[in-house]
Amino acid sequence: MLAKSSSDMNRLSEESKELLSFVTKHFFNKVPSMSALAGIIMGALVSSTFSTPPVRSMMALFGIVGRDAGAAVASPLAYSLLSVFLPLFSAASTIYLVQKALKSYRKRQLVKYTAAASRLDDEKLSELGSRLALLEEAKNTGLLTAGEYETKTAVLYQSYTGRLPSGVEEFIVKKLTS
Repeated sequence: MLAKSSSDMNRLSEESKELLSFVTKHFFNKVPSMSALAGIIMGALVSSTFSTPPVRSMMALFGIVGRDAGAAVASPLAYSLLSVFLPLFSAASTIYLVQKALKSYRKRQLVKYTAAASRLDDEKLSELGSRLALLEEAKNTGLLTAGEYETKTAVLYQSYTGRLPSGVEEFIVKKLTS
């Protein structure tokens, strides 16, 4: 009975590893970009600050309920406009700022990879140059966007310099271009 239990545990362990790798692979390929996630969070935080219900706001406008000394109640029109446009504006500006920060990070990493590639031997350097020229041609013909070009260039430099990125770096660069 113990031997059967052991084989079942091994099979269960293998199945759980396979399931976890499947879920991880598909989850990280479907996750919105980091800037979009930051924008969603910021929009949710800003929209949660509108805690005065529209009915209470209307009643305060007509004097049915008194206004609290420390809180000003917006008119229903102002409340509805602000509760839509302010979260959208804060989400959009957050997306813009995070996107700029991530692009700046990617450019700094690309400079590091370029410096590390300059120490390669002549054979690998010429091979790297030919592959970079191929990427440049693909970008010029419209097969690659600017973001895809930068990502593929960084991956190419990484593969030749032998420096493997951490999981977080790889996730950031991958999601930056999605």
